[in-house]
Amino acid sequence: MDSVSETVLYVATTGNDQNAGTSPSAPFLTIQHAVNVAVQTYLPLGPVVINIAPGTYAEQVTVSYASPYALTLVGSADPATPTVIQPTTLTANLTEENTGYFFDDNVGQTAAIVGIQDTQGPVTVEYLTVSGASLTPAGLATGQWSGIAYINSSGTVSHNQVKSIEVSAIIGQASVHGMEMKTTAGTHSLEITHNYLAQYAGHVAIDLMAGGLTSGVLTATVTDNIIIGDPADTLTPVAQFGIAAGGLSGLVVRRNNIAHFSSPWNVSGIWLDPLNPEATWTIAYNSLVANDNGISIHGASGGVIAHNSILAGAAGIEMGPQFNVPSGQIPASSSNSLIQGNTIAGSPTVATTQVTINGTTVESAITGQPVDGILVWDGQQNRFIGNHVSGFVNDAYMGEDPVFLNNAVSWSPGTMPSYDNQGNSLSFNAWGPLATPASSSGVTGYAVVNANNATPFVVDASNNWWGSPSGPSNIANTFNPATQGLPVSAGVNYTPWLTFVPALDLTEATGQTPFSSIGAALSEATPGASLSLATGTFVENVTVSISGVTLASQSSLAPATIQASPTMSMPATISIQADDVTIQSVTVEAPSSGYGVWVGSDPASPILGAQLLGCHIIGGAIGILFTAETEGSVIGVTVEQFARYGISLGNETLGGQGSRVAVQNSVVTGANSPSGTLTGVRWTDGAAGILSDSVITTVGTGVVIEDTAAVTLSQNQLQSVQTGIVITATTAGSIMTDLVLTNNLVAPTPSVSGEVVRGIWVYPQVAATTMAVIANENLLQGVLDAFAQGVVIGQTDVAATISWAGSGNTVTGWRTGLMVLGDPAVLTFSYNNIVDNVTAANNGSVSPIVLSNNWWGAPSAPTNVSGNLVVQPVLTAPVASAS
Repeated sequence: MDSVSETVLYVATTGNDQNAGTSPSAPFLTIQHAVNVAVQTYLPLGPVVINIAPGTYAEQVTVSYASPYALTLVGSADPATPTVIQPTTLTANLTEENTGYFFDDNVGQTAAIVGIQDTQGPVTVEYLTVSGASLTPAGLATGQWSGIAYINSSGTVSHNQVKSIEVSAIIGQASVHGMEMKTTAGTHSLEITHNYLAQYAGHVAIDLMAGGLTSGVLTATVTDNIIIGDPADTLTPVAQFGIAAGGLSGLVVRRNNIAHFSSPWNVSGIWLDPLNPEATWTIAYNSLVANDNGISIHGASGGVIAHNSILAGAAGIEMGPQFNVPSGQIPASSSNSLIQGNTIAGSPTVATTQVTINGTTVESAITGQPVDGILVWDGQQNRFIGNHVSGFVNDAYMGEDPVFLNNAVSWSPGTMPSYDNQGNSLSFNAWGPLATPASSSGVTGYAVVNANNATPFVVDASNNWWGSPSGPSNIANTFNPATQGLPVSAGVNYTPWLTFVPALDLTEATGQTPFSSIGAALSEATPGASLSLATGTFVENVTVSISGVTLASQSSLAPATIQASPTMSMPATISIQADDVTIQSVTVEAPSSGYGVWVGSDPASPILGAQLLGCHIIGGAIGILFTAETEGSVIGVTVEQFARYGISLGNETLGGQGSRVAVQNSVVTGANSPSGTLTGVRWTDGAAGILSDSVITTVGTGVVIEDTAAVTLSQNQLQSVQTGIVITATTAGSIMTDLVLTNNLVAPTPSVSGEVVRGIWVYPQVAATTMAVIANENLLQGVLDAFAQGVVIGQTDVAATISWAGSGNTVTGWRTGLMVLGDPAVLTFSYNNIVDNVTAANNGSVSPIVLSNNWWGAPSAPTNVSGNLVVQPVLTAPVASAS
């Protein structure tokens, strides 16, 4: 096989299926025809690449063949000119068996936009945009469908966008997956990497199942993907999950950003059903934000959960019984796993106030606060080492928590779980502070709870930090009855305890003489090393070029400081030039004209999995800089006293593809100059990612999105700014799509020296650009200033294609609430509150603008509007969903 030649076929929207298809000048018209030709003529002889030119292809693609050679479907790698597969109808093109696992709910005749089944050779799908945006219920032949599906096939799925995969029906009526990967026959492997699943609102974004009647074997690697659920919770009846897996023989889930999987069904970012008993599995270096549960393990044992950053509402890491068990069988427990070095923080989500099972609310007003950081309600011999957990009613709960999904076993016809939690140990963890439960819940919070649901036993929780050097609060604590430490329940062995906050992943004292500098320690470090930094100031520039290294302060209460050396010419205090590097709880002082932390290299090369957690960045031209070809997370970071950008994500003139970064729970604060030159967060030149649950204040511009696509801003506060959000194109031909703004607060300060103050400004600076914005449930709180404009869309004399879709927004307190310039292609602005503005709306374009079905402050047409506007009919009451 090694000596055979590769055939390249070409497809273009200008092609013809009567062409030979073997040259760019004579391409095929349809992808399916190219696949058919490849299967019939070329794959029996050797590997085939189908090169699909930019454009939109309204078709469904099915691949199946018996040749051992590889097939590659590759689209455009340029995000400005994507290759889009977007059918208007779907017919069943796959046949699936049932593996019997909880999340295997696509059985029989199913459909996929790109469906791959029973291929002997590996299939690669890369650089495609797979969209369900044109599908309607009338166009679906089945309720079981997916964006990309591999059934009994191997291959690679990389650098794709899968979007608009949605279903509004509750679970049981329809099963829709972003990617459906299943093996029920043969042995197969899959690599799923660098994909972007946007605004997903189906059942499971990436569903991985194996087993079945013929015992199929599947191993999978899922890395460096961005998976965004339903940030606005507009489809809350849907039980949506990020990644689900069951029956696999091997699984690696690393460096993924998974956010906004939340609904009354109490859903999870990652869910594992039982895997093959001999399987090895790892969940590491992922960012899981604003999900009901971060990681839910239900029957999988013997794995590793390490170095994840989790922000969750119901449970950060949950280990419970197998669901969907055959009658008479005892559900498998979740046991013998290592849970190490994770940061787990609580933040309320939908499931902190209600839980729904099969359409019925069974728990209401649970606590009003995040419930359990770590929950083990059916699992034995698990080791929890070096984790930081805070912000939950209970940081760790051993037993079936009656507050948390008590009736979940009703989903399973099998025997009741054993609820045996013996042999679990917790050491070198840092607990607290705790969240205060709602007074009506009757719940008492603890750092560690032993619920003794099964045979009474003692939980080993020695060598942990309890929020005080004098240990936890417990009536048996005779060492210091007046301790200010966190409470602990009976049945917990908490002695001895730590008198300091442990660094993440600290497992034991080595007895080694400390290094005098970070550079000296790094010179002897090996991949995966953890460097524990003592309190004090290290005056040096640090370059991390070894993969998997963690730099963490020994104490987050008294963090180490790294200060740029005045004698060094390096541009950054910390330069990250290797994969999977974590900087934890460190204060970084940047050089005046450089960067605090730089993730990247010159020339650009891929650097993946960087994590900045709980750091404080001070000074510099740019606080944090991710340049081309980089991916990572910025969580719980404070950036201040910068001279240009707080956080900059993009090429920064170094070439290559843009960065992909998630910024969450962070604070960016500047010192706003009269000319407003400071910017809080900037995405540019092909960068993508999410900014959520963060505060940006005292800058000229809160967020700039420039010449890039696939950026989501959710639940942020932009205050004391001159302009909240700027979306701008500076390069002709820019394609700026999948820009989502939801649940943000924009509250600017009055103008200084006559500058214009704006809430959201969609600003094409050059012609021939395409801009698509979705804005829902934002609150734009203006100032009645002579130069204040709430939403500005378009630019006079610049011919750009702009689409805006928004509802549930409140625009209030502006000189002009909504201003339209130029001629947007599509403007959907209904079901908003546009109130208490001097001028409610002004259309400065030639074409009429429809602004019907909005609330204008009174149940009648507004009089304070100007230009060619259609405002009737009007709403007679405010929109309740507006922030």
